Parts: sequence; structure tokens; C-alpha cells
Amino acid sequence: MTTAADVVFRMLLSRKPLSRADLARHAQVSRTYIANLTDQLLRACILRESGADFSPLGRPPVWLSWSDDGPRYIVGIVDSRNVSLGWFTPGTGYLHQSSVTVPHTGGATVIDATLAGIEQIANGASQPAEGIGVAIPGIVDTERGVVVQAINLNLRNVLFKDSIAQRFKVPVTVMRAPEAAAFAESIVRSESDLFYVDTGWGVGGCVVQGGSPVEGYHHSGGEIGHVVVQPGGHTCRCGQQGCLETLISIPKLSERFHDDGLWQKLTRDSKVPSGLQPGLVQDVVHWLSLALVSVVSLIDPKTIIIGPILQHLDENLADKLKTELNRHRLPEHHVQLAAAAIPFPAVEGAGMALVIEDLKLRLKLSRT
Repeated sequence: MTTAADVVFRMLLSRKPLSRADLARHAQVSRTYIANLTDQLLRACILRESGADFSPLGRPPVWLSWSDDGPRYIVGIVDSRNVSLGWFTPGTGYLHQSSVTVPHTGGATVIDATLAGIEQIANGASQPAEGIGVAIPGIVDTERGVVVQAINLNLRNVLFKDSIAQRFKVPVTVMRAPEAAAFAESIVRSESDLFYVDTGWGVGGCVVQGGSPVEGYHHSGGEIGHVVVQPGGHTCRCGQQGCLETLISIPKLSERFHDDGLWQKLTRDSKVPSGLQPGLVQDVVHWLSLALVSVVSLIDPKTIIIGPILQHLDENLADKLKTELNRHRLPEHHVQLAAAAIPFPAVEGAGMALVIEDLKLRLKLSRT
């Protein structure tokens, strides 16, 4: 359930100039509630007040922003080969330049690499981390922090959150990577209704409705990668044939377009050879649009967000997908398509969710 405190913290995490009146109006709570909440955050040196601007209409607003001396968090993301971790602060977000990368080979080595990376960052810090957040591709029970299944990482029913919390004794958030990314995009865009999709070792998606990710009963809501778009096609690691993941995941694109370095190009260099690009992009647009037609018909999102790795294929990918979708969608489904607003949305989302949970615990607002 989304609480008033959740709404307020999400607004603050959008990093837009906000006054107490803004918070009260958008969260639909009394100014007294906002005054009490923000006063606690100011006393704890989590927020600070900016100088009042001149206003010809009366008393100028006092802007609220995150304190430079506020809490810091360690956040990271697991991919098919590495765990990358860095610092996150509410005011500036994920500090990519602070990132530490630890390799893994799947299975139990994933948690070992995660713990080693956290230890490495924490040991070199001038102040302790107030919490730890990790985004993981796969099916994750966010409430319990359990990796239910991550096929490409060879993980099943792993107590990821407990393993970290027992070692470091701080609040821990573990999220499905597309869910974290969708959450971050909804916050920075101040948009409560969207669908997020991106490719990688697999293909992930997530629905956001009412400002909250829709996790689903089996913790896999929005798993567009396992929508069958080519019946009788290649066998997926999930056991089905013709999943979207068998067609537009980076390993499969690498095989079909004979480019073993495609993963490196898309995740590091952000460049695709011009000779390879047209056919590759055409393929991605074709297969992804088939899957997105079902998304549009079933949940009718306001906006579809194209993640950074897909966007690296072609800066105009969102427009090309929209053109293809318009050929198949119902007339009343006027969906917008847009590129991700932040370069590392999954890590940002894990950090944002962690901040919200940490502050609610500090201020005892879990039921407010």
C-alpha cells in the first residue's frame, strides 16, 4: 500500500524544487502533516532549506532539498558476468565514478561477489553506508528480498537480502532489475503510469501503475522477455519456444549478427557498427513491437520507456517502435514511447526504494 510518506519521499527524490505547499498539494495531505514530516528530516540533517526567492505576490516559498551531509547508501546491479556497486546519495543519485566491479560465474558466486564488492567499497569510505540496495535480473520477491529464480544467473530461492543484512547490519533492499528501473523512471518523470522494457543477457519489463511497480502474484509482473512472439522458434532457457528473449537479447543478437563484441559495444562503448545497425535495428523493432502490442492491449499504459541498452542500438529507436506499433494497436490506444531519462535506471531505482524504506524506518512511518 502506498502511504502519504511514500508519495512525499518520491516527490523529493525527483530532485525538482519543492516547497512544503507543493508537497501537501501533490500528496493530498494537510500542511500540518508535511510540516511535522519535513521538520523531522531537517532536524536529522537529511533535508535542508534553500534561500527564499523573491515573490511579488507575497511571502516567497522556501525550497526543500537533500542535505549534502545526509545519509549515503551502497547500491549496485548484477549482470550476467559482474556485480557493479557504487555510492548513492538522495541529492545526486548513483555515483557511477565510484563503481567497483567484481566478476562472478553464476550460482553461489553471485552473492560472494556482491558481498566482496560491498566490503571493498565500505572499507575505503570516510563514512558508513546507511543501507544497501541491489538490482537483479530475474524473478525477485522484493518484500522478502528473495531471488525466486534468475535463469541466466543460475539462482533459485536465494535469500539474497538476508545474506547481505546479516553481514553488514544495515537496511537492505533487493529488487528485480526492470522493476527498479521502472520505479526510477516513474519518479524522475513524475509519471505514475508506464511500462519499462530493456534488453541485456535477457529481456526485462515492468508495469508501473499508480506510481508503484506491479510485482504480480508470482513476483514476475511485466516479464515481457518470455512472451512468445515466434511460435515454434528457438528454445528458450525457460523451456518455451520463440520467446522474445531468444530473438532480441544481446547474446542472441550477437549470434545472429556474428558480432561477439556486441555486449561490450552496447553496455560499455555505446556504439554499434554502422554496417550492422540497419538489419539489427529492423529485427529488434519487428520482434519487440509484436510483444509490445500485447502490452498495450492488456494494460493500456500511458507511456512505454525504452531502456538505455536498447536505446544504444539507435537513438531513434523509440520513434521507429512507435511507427510499427501504430500499425497494430487499437485506435484508442495512443501510447507514447520515450527513451529512458537516466543512464543507470535500475541502480537508481534500487537506491530510491532503499532511501524510502530507510527514512520510513528512521521516522517510524511504516504505517503512516
